[in-house]
Amino acid sequence: MRSHFLLTGRGNTLTSYAASMLVVCWLQRCARPPVLPTPEQMMARHAESGGETCEVEGRECGYIVKGEPCKVPTENRQTLAELVRGFFDFCASLNFDTHVVCLRTAELVERGVFYKELRKTPEWKHFRDGPMVIQDPLNLGHNVAASASLELAQKLAASCALAAEDMAGGPVGVADLLQAPLAKRLVERSVGSDVHRARIRMSGPELVHYPSALVWAREVCSILLQLLIAYRIDYKVAYREKEAASTPIADPSPNANSSTNVNPSLIADSSCNVNPSTNMDPSPNVGPLGNANPSTNTESSPNGDEVAPLDSSTVRPAPASGIANDFVSDDAASTRSRGRTLLVVECHPIKRTWTLRRRVSVEARAKAFDPDPLTVEKTMSDLSWDLADQVDKALDFELRLTELDGQNGLLALDVTPEKRGYSHTFRTMAQAFFDQKALSQLVRFYTLPDQS
Repeated sequence: MRSHFLLTGRGNTLTSYAASMLVVCWLQRCARPPVLPTPEQMMARHAESGGETCEVEGRECGYIVKGEPCKVPTENRQTLAELVRGFFDFCASLNFDTHVVCLRTAELVERGVFYKELRKTPEWKHFRDGPMVIQDPLNLGHNVAASASLELAQKLAASCALAAEDMAGGPVGVADLLQAPLAKRLVERSVGSDVHRARIRMSGPELVHYPSALVWAREVCSILLQLLIAYRIDYKVAYREKEAASTPIADPSPNANSSTNVNPSLIADSSCNVNPSTNMDPSPNVGPLGNANPSTNTESSPNGDEVAPLDSSTVRPAPASGIANDFVSDDAASTRSRGRTLLVVECHPIKRTWTLRRRVSVEARAKAFDPDPLTVEKTMSDLSWDLADQVDKALDFELRLTELDGQNGLLALDVTPEKRGYSHTFRTMAQAFFDQKALSQLVRFYTLPDQS
């Protein structure tokens, strides 16, 4: 792992402890007789042998202090090479988007079930969610993979799949797996597509507070359209899932002096063009709602009801009074299907504002009257507008939001160029506007329940 930059202990990588826990989990879950017992099995054997009890912060740890009776011989007769290949297959098959690794029981638990159970314990307040969740077997409030990024989780699976393929071809030494050809093949496999993909998924608190993943997905659709307006990108909604379009939420106004705000919920007709760059007020005092006093800015929905503007207080749901036994239930049962399209938007960037983001970021954060992400993004676009060059039409792109896992709230945002042959410039733009980490933080800002 260290040879292929999956394990450094710094940045968005795994720590050596987290990698060790993956190895331990595999040895506890071997298809043939396990090599190692689980902590729960050790506790049971320790109690049966009459061992002394020792509690630490309410957890029984006597089997660790006096663990001599817990030494259990294994009947596993697999060779080291077989175990290593099995470990690679195990890591390649892990789906961290939907499951959590629990070392205490050596189980893979669905995220929704895991967080509902964790919330009943004191460890809930200290647990850090992330793209990868590996629960410490001793400190249940610690995610040992909290520092890992989504890209690392994907690279880990791809690397282990390649390693398993190499070992399937014949005897391979462990040292051979650490050589450069594997890393080179991994890079070659990842290249060849112009599509930029970012994944958005519900975090632990959202899994508990939202009544269904569909309700959360509706919020994400509106937030993405507001983000395009903040970026000053022309767009046309080609398709919006009917149920998602029925929840109107106000967009940031392109013009502080305009009497009409753009509401993405009302843009379900593919013939409707939106040009957020027209008559935009570059004043840094204008927030995402186009009003210095967001609480007084409301819109009317198609049925005449007032719609609250999008801010952290109106989007964050109130804590649920009770949690359903089944996370996806009632009207959200249809979200169990995979691959359903929720939103398709045809986009036309007008200026190369993305190339100036780093240059104006500090000034934008200083000038934005409200530090919420949409305000900052709009201010950055305003500051870059007069400095940026016009964009060639070849960089037009399609934004598509699809549902990968309705039960656990996993969405995929695919950014696809209208024309091929501009790979480098397009990827630079896509990564600047729809960076995985920044996009996840933006969505979480508006959808996480208020913890105050």
